[in-house]
Amino acid sequence: DIVVLGVDGADDIIIDGDDNGSTVTFQNNDTSTLSGFTVQGGSGMMEATSEAEWYDGGEITRTTIVYYGGGIYVSGAESTLEDLIVTKNELSSYSYTIDGGTGNITEKLSFGGGLYVEDGVATLENVELSQNSADSGGGAYVSADAALVGTHDIYDANNASSGGGVTSDGTLVATNSIFANNTSTGTGNDWGGAAVNITDGIAYLTNVTVIGNDSHTSASVYNWKGGSLNIKNAILTEN
Repeated sequence: DIVVLGVDGADDIIIDGDDNGSTVTFQNNDTSTLSGFTVQGGSGMMEATSEAEWYDGGEITRTTIVYYGGGIYVSGAESTLEDLIVTKNELSSYSYTIDGGTGNITEKLSFGGGLYVEDGVATLENVELSQNSADSGGGAYVSADAALVGTHDIYDANNASSGGGVTSDGTLVATNSIFANNTSTGTGNDWGGAAVNITDGIAYLTNVTVIGNDSHTSASVYNWKGGSLNIKNAILTEN
């Protein structure tokens, strides 16, 4: 196991990604702990694929570019995140362009501005995810084969087309946490859920406060498709 501790605390010790990929990554069956840092300046793990398509009697190329996890990227690992400030990580916003000369299509998507979790588990305690942005899951994104389990966390002033605070396709557990001032714009590839957007999987929200969130297209807490949402002892106000 690897444990990385910032002895002076998150306010004083900064890990800056300098807009060059994900600032922190956990991969390949890692079991690691990160505690006591500010994590900022991430632009995400980038993956690009291209394929040929036939359109109107001719061949074109469709290129899909996806960005994952600006601040923290967790893939196939178990990570413990404690006493962190994950802030000002910005992923590319959604775009869909057609080249006027060739007809080639380029689509850009992004998931998890502050935190992205796939095929693994992220356990959070006393983590602030603030002022992060992505197409889906401005603060955090949980994929279908993953889990995010958090206690005493704050999702504040994050922005996305869907799931300003968090979008989850997997398992989301938030206890004694605050979702405040997050925004979902509905201008990208998807829409819904300024604070919490549940698309599939299951979510448990216990003793949470959801306040001051702004969704341009739906509710602050939004459950759709095949998701299951369980809320207990929650305050939802001024959204």
